[in-house]
Amino acid sequence: MINVDDELLCIDDEYSEKEIFLEYGVVSLMFYDPTPYTKLIVAINNERDKYDGVQERKHFIPLLLLTS
Repeated sequence: MINVDDELLCIDDEYSEKEIFLEYGVVSLMFYDPTPYTKLIVAINNERDKYDGVQERKHFIPLLLLTS
């Protein structure tokens, strides 16, 4: 049986936080203390809220990743 905590520690040791975010997405941040990510989460939400409709909101994610 795989120990999830051990697997996460291996990933954390191998990659920086930015690489983890880019590789595994926002969902991966839930495995970490959310305090350091508050500004990032707020920035993502603010950027998302600039757009109306589902199709327009899908476009902000690649743009955000390219600028980070």
